[in-house]
Amino acid sequence: MDLVKVLIIMGIVLVALVLVGLLITFCYVKAIPTEAVVVTGAGHKEPKFVAGKGVLVLPFIQRADRITMKTMKLDVKTPESGVKTEEGVPLWIDSVVTIRVFQDVSEVTNEDIEKSDCKTKDEYIRLRQKSAMANFLGSTESEINNKVNDVLQGNLREIVAEMTVMGVLTKRKEFADRVKENAKPDLEKMGLEIVTFNVQAVEDAIDGCGKKHGVVEAIGAEREAQITKEAEIAKANAKRDIDIAKAEAERVAAEQQAINETKKAGLYLQTCFFHEKGHPEGWPYLYVAYTTPWAIMASATFRKPAMLAPATRSPSMPYSLAAL
Repeated sequence: MDLVKVLIIMGIVLVALVLVGLLITFCYVKAIPTEAVVVTGAGHKEPKFVAGKGVLVLPFIQRADRITMKTMKLDVKTPESGVKTEEGVPLWIDSVVTIRVFQDVSEVTNEDIEKSDCKTKDEYIRLRQKSAMANFLGSTESEINNKVNDVLQGNLREIVAEMTVMGVLTKRKEFADRVKENAKPDLEKMGLEIVTFNVQAVEDAIDGCGKKHGVVEAIGAEREAQITKEAEIAKANAKRDIDIAKAEAERVAAEQQAINETKKAGLYLQTCFFHEKGHPEGWPYLYVAYTTPWAIMASATFRKPAMLAPATRSPSMPYSLAAL
């Protein structure tokens, strides 16, 4: 009798284990890293948001829905007719935006927390995730992209209307940052954050006749010509500087060579002026005296050399030559 009881108990335990195993197998829902599971129904006053882990969902009395948590890439383009700038010039703009549902790693500032009347970052993120659930629960990635694209195009149009054509063309980072900041409140209400916003292309819009007005093209051609001109001027200036430096180097080298050759010959040139007696005009003659043994021969080449006055004699000239 005792054996029968034991077997019955063992059977009950075995059945219970099987039932638990089946319950776990069929009721345990695992959220993959790129999505979250939202549980609603019995036992939950508010939807339970589970990301990156598993949760038990009781059949018939509870429901599990999924929402993507991965970063989504959107190609946001304006219509071919373009959006008008501050001057009224229509531009066609192509931009790439990445968005995602708020997560624990999302950037949240103290200002964001204060504006939402939340007390902590976790509370703020839970609030945004609830917004995402309300807007996109059960939606595909394509459906989310369509909804967000409309919002971003509206914000893009607002910022372009406040900027000039040159501003959009030459200050793309500033332009992208302004669009991103302008779209931030709208996307936060949807439970989404902008990760990146990059402007890919800015072109002339197409008018009603199917033609481009050519403003952007004209600005591009003018800018290209200006850059080419600046490059040519820079090239000419560089060549001029090289030529000047080369000429200066050659001049210095020639002077140094002359000095070296003079020193090598042992000649030290000295000059003085003298006046020859009886010259009708009294013109000065340049007398060249060398402090070498050939100095006497050099002085002998002059006819009737006059005595040099003390004031005109070079201090470094040998006294014997001064007395000639």
